[in-house]
Amino acid sequence: MMNRGKLEHILAYARQQKQFGSPTCKIPPGDMVEIMERLLAQPVSSGYTFNSPVIPDGWKLVPIDATRAMIDAAQRVEEDGYDAMHKAMLAAAPEGGNDHDTRR
Repeated sequence: MMNRGKLEHILAYARQQKQFGSPTCKIPPGDMVEIMERLLAQPVSSGYTFNSPVIPDGWKLVPIDATRAMIDAAQRVEEDGYDAMHKAMLAAAPEGGNDHDTRR
């Protein structure tokens, strides 16, 4: 079992090798396997968002270019005004921006 002291020692050694421009670093394979297994077993930090924006209540993520379904929905609106067309297009927009059909 590897403790923090051993990890700090390995890190210091690796940094030293990097500073000297060494192309290799002789960390025992067993230690490297344990380090990587423990690293990969950790959950992804909640601060790491994969570039996903937080969408506030009352907002919806929609494609930059309207999809065919969104355009069709706007054309079927029988009421006058942009608000009705806008609501119809939002209702027809793909959820989460997963539909990549931007044909017009």
